[in-house]
Formats: sequence, C-alpha cells, structure tokens
Amino acid sequence: MQNNVKKQKKPGKVIVDILLALLIYFFCMFGLVVTTIKIVQQCIVLEPIYQRLVDSLSLSLASFFLIKRYPLEEKICLFDKYRIKILIKYGLPFGLSVAVLNFPYSYVYNGGTISPKAFIDPQQHYVFILFFLFFAVFVSPIMEELFIRGCLFRILRTKFSFFVSTLASTCLFVFLHNISSQYQFIRLFIISLMLTFCYEFSKTLTASMIAHSIGNGIWYVMIYGHMYGII
Repeated sequence: MQNNVKKQKKPGKVIVDILLALLIYFFCMFGLVVTTIKIVQQCIVLEPIYQRLVDSLSLSLASFFLIKRYPLEEKICLFDKYRIKILIKYGLPFGLSVAVLNFPYSYVYNGGTISPKAFIDPQQHYVFILFFLFFAVFVSPIMEELFIRGCLFRILRTKFSFFVSTLASTCLFVFLHNISSQYQFIRLFIISLMLTFCYEFSKTLTASMIAHSIGNGIWYVMIYGHMYGII
C-alpha cells in the first residue's frame, strides 16, 4: 500500500491532506465545546470526562478522513499467537518505559491538591471515576495512537525520512496536549518518540496502543492510589 501511496500522492498533496485533517480536528473540538459547554457547566464533575470524549470524537473524525485517503491495511483487532508475542515483546516494555517517564508525579499537584480538570475527585461516585478511567486508559490512548502513529506518522513516512516523519508527528502529539511547563514538554516529547519507536520496531499499531494504555494506566493507578491513601 505504501508503494501505491508513493505513486499516487505527491508530497505536497500529503501535507495538504494532513493539514485538512488537523482542521477537521480543531473545528470538531470547537463545535462540540461551543454547543455543549452549558450542559457541562451544570455538572462540573463531568468536565474531565467531557474533555476526553470531545478529544476522542475529534480525533476519530480526523483519522477517518485520512484513512479514507490512505487506507490502513493492518487489522488492529487481529490477535494470533505471533501477534500476541509481538505485543508482549514490544507493547509491554515500551508501556513500562512510558510509565517510568511519567515520574515524578508531583508536578500534577498544586499546593497538595489535584486539578479538577485533570482528575475526578475520589469523593465523587465511583461510576464517574470508572467512566473517566475507561476513557483515559483505553479510549484516549487508542484514538491518539490511531491519529498520530497510524495516520500522521505512517502517511508522512511514505514521502519523507524517518527523522522528519517522527519529528513532525511527535511535535503534533505534544501540541495536542496541555503543556504548562518545560518538564511536561520534554516528557511528552520523549514519550511520543518511544511510542513511535514501538510502532516502527513492532510493525503493528496495536503495540503502540497497548504501550500507551499501559503508561496511562499506571499513571492513574499511582495518582488514585495516592489520593485514596493506598500508595
């Protein structure tokens, strides 16, 4: 498929398609926020869930736009013995590496409290927390990997070098996250690099999705473990 893409798409066309996908992402984000913000303001506990949901929907539309033009041949949901070995070989160690890069967790705190925009207070009903964790640990990582590695990096790789494709997709990955400090920028940049290497070495997007989910999962286990006094 990559050979076909190289023959059919010029570098300029590839860049234009990616820019259009980014416009779809931002317009979708803006439209959803504007049309539903009043509803969310009436129930502040839903804001973290709402942010994850809006971001996932926007990423899915942008990914759909690119996949229609550059089909993804890989069957992400296929799990055979060979695929499972690959996932264990690459997804698990890269996921643990991402989790290590998330340390220290102290930058999340502000005067000993956790920002309500980043987490749901443990005093809220456990259903809200579980729903939020479902998006944060599974949905968001999958959609981010589909868009960043499965679309942007993969498509750019058909026309540009590994270095250029990695740098561009990594910068976009960092840009899509809320950056409040130099430490966060460096951490997210390195994490994106590692997830790209995971995808490149394993040759399967599922590995980077699993690695991303593992990293996010351990992050929230540590945070809520601290909040509940377990850790």
